[in-house]
Amino acid sequence: MNKLRFSMITILMLGLNVNLQAVDIEESNSIELDSVTVTGESDNDPMQKKVGERVKSAKTLTKEQVQDTRDLVKYETGVSVVETGRFGASGYAIRGVDENRVAITIDGLRQAETLSSQGFKEIFEGYGNFNNTRNGVEIQTLKQATITKGADSIKTGSGALGGSVMFETKDARDYLLDKDYFYGFKTGISTANSQRYGSHTLAARYKWFDVLLINTKRKLRETKNYGYDEYDDSVVGREREKADPYNIKKESTLLKFSFQPADNARIGIAYDNGKVNSKGHDFSYTLTPNNITNTKGIDKVIADRRYTNDTTTRKNFSATYEVFSEMPFWDSIKITYSDQKIKARARTDETCEGASCQNIQNHAGLHIKDNKTVDKDDKELSFHYDGSLKKVKNHKGDDTYNKFVATKRLSEYKFYCDLYDCYSSDKKIKLVIDDKSDYTKGARQTVEVDLTKKEKQKITTKINGGDKNFDFTIEDKVDKNNRRYKKILAQYEFTNGFNKQVKESYNDLYMFIPNQPGYIENQWKERDLNTDTKQFNLDFTKNLELKNLEHYLQYGLSHASTKKSMINKAGYNAKNPQWWADSDGDCSEGSTDIGNALKCPKTEKPTSFLIPVESDEGALYLKDEIHFSDQISLDIGFRHDRVKYRPRYIPGRTPKIADDMVKGLFIPLKPKRKLPEKAPEQAHDWAKPNKDNIGYFKLCQESNKSFYMCPPDKKVIDEDKFNKELKEFEEKDKTYKNYLKDVEYNKLVDKENETNPQKNIEYFSQPREFKNNSYALTATLDPTEFVRVQVKYSKGFRVPTHEELYLAFKHPDFTIKPNVDLKPEIAKTKEIALTLHKNMSFLTMSIFKTEYKDFLDLEYKGTEKLNQGNQNNNGTQTNSSLDFDIYQNVNRQDASVNGFEISSRLNFEDIYSKLSGFYIGYKLTNQRGSILTKQDGNVPMNAIQPKKSIYSFGYTAPNDTFGVDFYLTSVKAKKPNETYNMFWKNEKPSSTADARDYINGKLVTDSSAHWLSNKYNILDMIAYVRPKKNLTFRLGAYNITDEKYITWDSARSIRSFGTMNMVRKTDSLGINRFNAPGRNFKLDFEFTY
Repeated sequence: MNKLRFSMITILMLGLNVNLQAVDIEESNSIELDSVTVTGESDNDPMQKKVGERVKSAKTLTKEQVQDTRDLVKYETGVSVVETGRFGASGYAIRGVDENRVAITIDGLRQAETLSSQGFKEIFEGYGNFNNTRNGVEIQTLKQATITKGADSIKTGSGALGGSVMFETKDARDYLLDKDYFYGFKTGISTANSQRYGSHTLAARYKWFDVLLINTKRKLRETKNYGYDEYDDSVVGREREKADPYNIKKESTLLKFSFQPADNARIGIAYDNGKVNSKGHDFSYTLTPNNITNTKGIDKVIADRRYTNDTTTRKNFSATYEVFSEMPFWDSIKITYSDQKIKARARTDETCEGASCQNIQNHAGLHIKDNKTVDKDDKELSFHYDGSLKKVKNHKGDDTYNKFVATKRLSEYKFYCDLYDCYSSDKKIKLVIDDKSDYTKGARQTVEVDLTKKEKQKITTKINGGDKNFDFTIEDKVDKNNRRYKKILAQYEFTNGFNKQVKESYNDLYMFIPNQPGYIENQWKERDLNTDTKQFNLDFTKNLELKNLEHYLQYGLSHASTKKSMINKAGYNAKNPQWWADSDGDCSEGSTDIGNALKCPKTEKPTSFLIPVESDEGALYLKDEIHFSDQISLDIGFRHDRVKYRPRYIPGRTPKIADDMVKGLFIPLKPKRKLPEKAPEQAHDWAKPNKDNIGYFKLCQESNKSFYMCPPDKKVIDEDKFNKELKEFEEKDKTYKNYLKDVEYNKLVDKENETNPQKNIEYFSQPREFKNNSYALTATLDPTEFVRVQVKYSKGFRVPTHEELYLAFKHPDFTIKPNVDLKPEIAKTKEIALTLHKNMSFLTMSIFKTEYKDFLDLEYKGTEKLNQGNQNNNGTQTNSSLDFDIYQNVNRQDASVNGFEISSRLNFEDIYSKLSGFYIGYKLTNQRGSILTKQDGNVPMNAIQPKKSIYSFGYTAPNDTFGVDFYLTSVKAKKPNETYNMFWKNEKPSSTADARDYINGKLVTDSSAHWLSNKYNILDMIAYVRPKKNLTFRLGAYNITDEKYITWDSARSIRSFGTMNMVRKTDSLGINRFNAPGRNFKLDFEFTY
């Protein structure tokens, strides 16, 4: 069926062009005149189209109801967005590559890049801790968007391997063509994500000044997957079928102010501020616990959840100076300075929200009434002992609340005066006595204490058959939060073993409280990826004629200084404290309150996994459009780039890199002398063997005399024994002294090794410079009035990102060593296009091939033994070494993509004038590609989209009063042999398979992906009506046939490991969460004045 549709369109286009030569000159001139009229379709003018390039004007974006980056490429072939789940879209995929390999610019400024190295993705990406995405743009601020397919770094510099997406924002001059003021208001809704938006545009001119203000606000929720309302919202984890809930707010402000003192000079300043905030719940997070259900009659209790609060902000301030004057070397000159700051923040909170959270549950309804602790029936509780167990009972004698009530020692309890009545003597505190020596069955005794009395209160009560005398003292105190409270100190009198009356503190008095902590703990992590850029541009244009050849020259230079950094923060705190929670704590070092989130909240010092890097990027470029004649032209472009990285890690100032990540990585830790497990015994001087000691007396030469009676010169010493013990003493003394030397030496080694992490950082964080030449050559031939042939050959490059160069991570199972010797990635594109055209009708067919070289890949380098530098109990390090699996980024992969594209449009008026306003269109992209890997040879490239065709049909009424467009998007299934799973060997069963080895219902036997997209056909309709010139209503109906489908970009975002973007691997339960929306609608209203 698709082939039939295509052939029909082709026949119509060819039939049209066969008769083009019969068109007379007079008709041709009228057509030329019509093409000058602004109709909003200039981006479809075949004579303005360049090879592999699509320009979408603001009017086209409005016509297609474009609201975000997905909508931008919805009706384009060969380009798609990269899906990341929670964080939304992350750049584009073109010609088999994606994210950082497709350049994105806004007003000439390169946008934030992702941390794209495979090593970073292996370690961090699957766990949702980083907002590692490329920032988007507010559509309402755009003058036009230019999508380029194929390598071309002439325009954007580094990154344009597969292509580029360049955005240009609006200017006041766009609205003030024939008047000095403009106001526009646009609003709309979208059912797919419950979006509501409003956008105000104000432009005005007064004498030499003009101003533009565009403010847009959007509120939306998660995109509803097919069957959204039918899925169980209580299911959590990877099996969840319903899209995770998010509340998203977007706000954008574009302000431009310009001063034009003369017709040929213009000065402007601009401020572009955009913010996207997404708050929600990662219910599909694989570690999300289920709700906790207690006993019968108790409401469901909510466990801690993972809450997300992600923010992307972009702020850009720019100043421009333009001069339009014919000079020997230029006709126009433009100087631009820009200061752009982009922050991508991911915040996760492991906490609970609402009154049903487990940690604040009070199922017994305990509260304070008249200074008594009572239950939900306003009745007091009692404490009972049945001979084996102690239980809490209510006034009926039931132990219903036993599991919900705890006791707290009086010594730990504070009677806060905003909770208790500290001033009424008739409202006494009742304390439960649970004496450890009392084994009497039945209810435990209680005692009442008056909080108002300052003198000691003497109270006697019966315990275990005897009297017990208590002294109670009331102390007034104020906690660190300036809350006043009373403290009750209890003592009891007893007769000691010496028959004396003594007093001691009594610790067996208790208060009833709920058995939960009484506050909600929040463990939070906040991780920022910052990209700050200051850029200077100097651009020239010049029209000239040399030797009868027309030249349109564009040349200039740019310099950008960029700072990239990662800042990780973490900590814990508490919220929603209940009446029984104690917030007064001692947070000094060594205190038992350390770790209590309510008493001692904590924010850890900032850390990072990446060293901060500053880069200097300089570029020179030259482009020349040469017209040899009306039929032949040549576009030549050359650009030279220089990029220099300068790491800027300053200990104590920049966020700390964990020592364990880098120590011993390149510069080994200094080994230490081995010490015995037990310190040797010291040889004291007083224990040194002495011949005068009685122990060495053998005999006296004067018989029968003892040691003490024998004259010194007559004593005979046991020389063998003495010499032996003297030698043992000297060896012992030497051993001990050597031990002391070794201890001191090891202390010096420990101190030296403390600097080892910094030495390693200094070793691998050396400056790195890249130089690269890019070029583009496009030849255009118009052999006839209706035929155009274009040939393009271009080269693009991408320098390694800072984390690809400098990322270090140390773990026995996975260690990444930085590699500062990486080379830029290179891409070269060859493309030829044939266009048949008449007026605004055209048929373009092109074939292309892009070859990639020196792709970066993570390579296994083998095993190394690295000194761990572990700590002993005494604080010294050991010499233990372990085997570490070493990986490193290297340039080794080559890849290539080839395919063909068709783009066509037929305006019926070019065939029959009475059909003016009707048109049909057709687009097609079919491409294949492979990448050379070390482990599996040539494998498919996953970033290649399946074969996609778009059929369009529409009508625009005269004077543009109403119109309608239909789009049929037909996408082929993604075949297994077109995909690649790099982990297939690890997932392949190594022995007898069991149920856990099945993935998506089958065993892994090859390298194809587990989850694919099927064939689908989507029909959309967008209609508008303009009852007045300045009033427009636009309605869009999408997926009219309500087809259930998943896009390939969503399918390939499903991960095999990690904690997010996962499904149950064995049977793929949860994959419906990734489905596209069913039938949905958009409604826009626009008013201009």
